[in-house]
Amino acid sequence: MKRTLLHLIILLFISTPSYSIRLESSKVDGVTSLAIPTSSRIPHKQVQALTGRKLTLIEKIGLFLLHRNLRTEPLTEAQIKTANSNATLGLVFGILSIIVFPLFAIPGLILSNKAFFTEKVNPNTLTKGSLNAAKAGRITSWIGIGLLALIFAFILIIVAAYG
Repeated sequence: MKRTLLHLIILLFISTPSYSIRLESSKVDGVTSLAIPTSSRIPHKQVQALTGRKLTLIEKIGLFLLHRNLRTEPLTEAQIKTANSNATLGLVFGILSIIVFPLFAIPGLILSNKAFFTEKVNPNTLTKGSLNAAKAGRITSWIGIGLLALIFAFILIIVAAYG
């Protein structure tokens, strides 16, 4: 059932001329970004009409996520700078989580993952240095989360022993 609906959605995007996706590329500072026009969005009511049945909640969520992951316009220069800054800040927070206080690991992990998501949606958005900083930020943040777990375990042992 899910596989059939997935095939239907893929066929709608690929084979039907009125729903075909036309990719437009744009260059910002030498970085090529692909954009999908907003006309490629298919409302769930049209999918229901094409399948002849109501979509389940999971199928509606899947269609929503499909629309959300398809970019409707290329990234602006400010968004590209923000993605590169997120990668760098993720690394800074990851290092601070090891050196100063492990609670800094949570924003470090969030910022690094945000940079990776931007890179996943729009390839070649991050510079090579920023991509490496995001990787290092993710690693150091996980180390910081491990240290935070060890601190909580140590506190629990102390409280249990002397509590």
